[in-house]
Amino acid sequence: QRQMCIRDRNMYGAIKAHKESKKAGINLIQGLEVSLGYGIGFLKFNILCKTEKMFYKLLEISTKFMNGEEWTIENFSSEMKEYSDDFVLIVVDELRDSMEFSYLSNLFSNYNFYFGFNESFRVSPYSFYENVVYTKPSYYLNKENYQQVIVSRAIRDNKKLNIQELITISGDEFVREQKDFEEILAPGDEELHSIFKKSFENQQNIVDKCQYELNFSGYHLPKYIYGEKEEIFAKLSSKEYLHYLVQKGVKEKLVGKDLYPYKKRYSYELKIIDEMGFNDYFLIVYDFVKYAKDNGILVGAGRGSAAGSLVCYLLDITEADPLEYNLLFERFLNKERISMPDIDIDFQDTRRDEVIKYVEEKYGQDKVAQIITFTTFQSKSAARESARILQFDEQTLKFISSNISSTRTLKECYEMSEELRAFINQSNINKRWFSIALSLENLPKNPSVHAAGIVISDDKPLVNYAPLAESNMTKYLTQWTMDDVESVGLLKIDFLGIRYLTMVSSIVEEIKKENPTFDITKINYQDPKVYELFAKGKFGNAIPLLQELVTIQKGTENGQECLYMLAKAEYGMKDYEAASETFRKYYQSYPKGIYAEMAQFNIGPVSYTHLTLPTSDLV
Repeated sequence: QRQMCIRDRNMYGAIKAHKESKKAGINLIQGLEVSLGYGIGFLKFNILCKTEKMFYKLLEISTKFMNGEEWTIENFSSEMKEYSDDFVLIVVDELRDSMEFSYLSNLFSNYNFYFGFNESFRVSPYSFYENVVYTKPSYYLNKENYQQVIVSRAIRDNKKLNIQELITISGDEFVREQKDFEEILAPGDEELHSIFKKSFENQQNIVDKCQYELNFSGYHLPKYIYGEKEEIFAKLSSKEYLHYLVQKGVKEKLVGKDLYPYKKRYSYELKIIDEMGFNDYFLIVYDFVKYAKDNGILVGAGRGSAAGSLVCYLLDITEADPLEYNLLFERFLNKERISMPDIDIDFQDTRRDEVIKYVEEKYGQDKVAQIITFTTFQSKSAARESARILQFDEQTLKFISSNISSTRTLKECYEMSEELRAFINQSNINKRWFSIALSLENLPKNPSVHAAGIVISDDKPLVNYAPLAESNMTKYLTQWTMDDVESVGLLKIDFLGIRYLTMVSSIVEEIKKENPTFDITKINYQDPKVYELFAKGKFGNAIPLLQELVTIQKGTENGQECLYMLAKAEYGMKDYEAASETFRKYYQSYPKGIYAEMAQFNIGPVSYTHLTLPTSDLV
């Protein structure tokens, strides 16, 4: 079986590397590079996992280093005694003094400790030791990828490069094959041959020791924490308390309605929620939405598939009655699609952080974190940034910017622009620049903070499940992206800051000056004056709103009016009949596919004659 080791100074790529190695049938050894204090300086070490237990210890070590903590080699030796059989330790910096060899050998005598070596090191000091292993890092697959790495580093450091030199120089940090080592080992150099022989043998010994499986099955969902005003309910289970809150919502929100279909629906939803183990999740969302509303923070009416949940409506998480609008619960949650429920909550953007801080304070700084994301090189930035670093003149940079569209890939831009093709093909330098730009496209550029995502762990600190870094609002930021934290069973909730809600909040405050009892949640959605304004064309960028109104008001006079105004806004149509014909298919088939029929007639649990629920999600 093929082997590979990943040992970055962070753990950004740990889960992605794990997934890709699984697909390729490669045994991946997870590792971490750390700098440990030694005398007045530092020495670089690689920590390689021999066990799953050590992988989770690496999460903790990485978190400490990413949050500014520093260790000496003596600290490390003392701290890691409990894990001495769980990892391999390699000092990868070149050592020149025999005293250094002797001190490190004694300090780490009870560990699986090795001296790293490669062909750039002096041979003689290493020839006296058996625990030597080859440790040349590889940053790209083959020599041809050298320029991509050098240019991306130069962009990071804002360091200019000479493209002429870049064409003639090749790198040596590629993945070596047997023939590459044969070139390194010159005939007659017995000492070098001897060191390489034992270093390769030790390399194989390390690979044989580092055989383990990472198991990320199961969820690590948080438990709901009862507030001071909920102490009388603290003896209830999360299931019982959720049922109580739903019944409370029934009394408050369903006054005057036929309760039979509602009871049938919410009973079904509560059963599914309980069977999938998400009672606490719904309580957590209910709680911070309630906190926001109680503190005058405007909350959105609900978005996405969560609007199909009657339980969400009765908990006051969403504002739209799903039975009234024929919205399906199964699009939000069903047992045949094993995935986390996803309730995205909109808050006015000027006060969103207050809600996040509330959650952090309630569940603990060590259990709540923002989520990292990575900006990437898009077509225009890949082309322009690489050209700038390669010292193209200002006129050429302007030409490149004007001929590269940010909405198309570089390949598409090349195929569509005759001028760009001519420019690229006029010289080898231009061809080289374009190949570098192509190689940069879609690569990660900078770490950033996800605009909305927050992750919450169970009763154990987050560092037990994911490596963390410093954050600018919560104490911590995950080192793993949204998809990665979800794939290891952590709960992600989106707290979206919406500028328009801030604007609406300001408008509501102004209205309340004259009408103190005004409640925006009780406005009339059938107000003829509103549709009258639309009919007169007195609206701005309201196309998304019109699309929703066409659906909501389907089959009514108001719906026909909105349909006409939508056609007029999007296509400039003035003839009513032409507008109606253009939107006939949209008008008749929304929602699309099988849900069109289900939405028309079914307000209870959904069943399909020929499709499973997961398959129907794709229809």
